[in-house]
Amino acid sequence: MSAETTDLARRAPRISAEDVFAAADTLLGEGHKPTIDRVRMQLGRGSPNTINEHLDRWWRELGTRFRESAGLALPSVPESISSRLIELWNLALRESQQALQTQLAEREAAVLAREMAVAERETALDGRFEANLEALQLAQDQLVHANERARVLEATLQQTRSDLEQRDRQASALGEELAALRRQAEAVLAQHGAERTRLNERYDALQDRSALDIDRLQLAQKEDKKHLKEVRAQLERAVSERDRVGTELTRLETELATIRGQNERLLAASARAPAKSPARRPPPATPDRSTC
Repeated sequence: MSAETTDLARRAPRISAEDVFAAADTLLGEGHKPTIDRVRMQLGRGSPNTINEHLDRWWRELGTRFRESAGLALPSVPESISSRLIELWNLALRESQQALQTQLAEREAAVLAREMAVAERETALDGRFEANLEALQLAQDQLVHANERARVLEATLQQTRSDLEQRDRQASALGEELAALRRQAEAVLAQHGAERTRLNERYDALQDRSALDIDRLQLAQKEDKKHLKEVRAQLERAVSERDRVGTELTRLETELATIRGQNERLLAASARAPAKSPARRPPPATPDRSTC
């Protein structure tokens, strides 16, 4: 609604029952059913609630008005026709009253339904209010606990910040120590690198010497193998000679035993012979075993 329409509505006087009755009579005379919107359009103003209130009264009083005017003669219509018209009008009035009662019953049912809905809504709102009240109380309790916890967390945060600052100082000191250790490690690594280079050079020299020593040892081993082969050959010849000498010694011992037996028999025979027996011949010389 514009501001101009609002100003006109404020300046316009409140409609009366006579205004609504006149507009309804005009609409009825034109063959239209009087309604709130049609009466409002006919008047050009008015509140729908006010028009509805006066229009309900118009419908209630319409039958009485026609009954009071039933005996009036219509100057331009014959009496039989006017009577018939009045009967038709009364029939239309009764049907209108029935329709009005039906509308009133429907409106009362709608109002009752609205009242029940409002009551249910009020009950629901009361329940929601109680629930919201409990939720509010719970939220307040939670807020108190949250504030207490926030204070504890704030104190913990302050302590944590202090600990972090102390750890930062310790980390800075450890960083300086680490830098010093790194410098020492670099110096040690450089020293170890030089020592490793020297050891590698020494290892290479030792490896070269070892290669020469291995070559000499291999050559000496070959010479030793050759000498060992010769010694084995000499040993085999000595063993063969020993076996031959042993065989010869066995033969000589056998011959010596035979000669000794002969000497013993000769001595026994000479002992049994007469006194003037020829001079004894010396026994044959026994061969020396050491020379064999």
